Amino acid sequence: MKSLKIVQAFSLATVVVLLAASLCVAQVSTSTITGSVQDSSGATVPGAKVVVKNEGTGATYETTTTSAGTYTVSSLIPGLYTITVTHAGFKTST
Repeated sequence: MKSLKIVQAFSLATVVVLLAASLCVAQVSTSTITGSVQDSSGATVPGAKVVVKNEGTGATYETTTTSAGTYTVSSLIPGLYTITVTHAGFKTST
């Protein structure tokens, strides 16, 4: 009987710790980068490739500008990022 209560108590403690850990994970914050790509005359550049690189982890995220020249990259963890934009006929910009 005594060992069964110890197992039950240990199981309950394990469940509590796992639930607490899952709540901590839920506290991780993420951000979004939104921007627009324009040429030197101020005209928007649709179809440009945008690469966002996390300098700390090396992770990269790619997207393409919309017909309005805008882009959005979501679910980014806090950190330092480099944004590189390329498009045929244009100089690469970082």
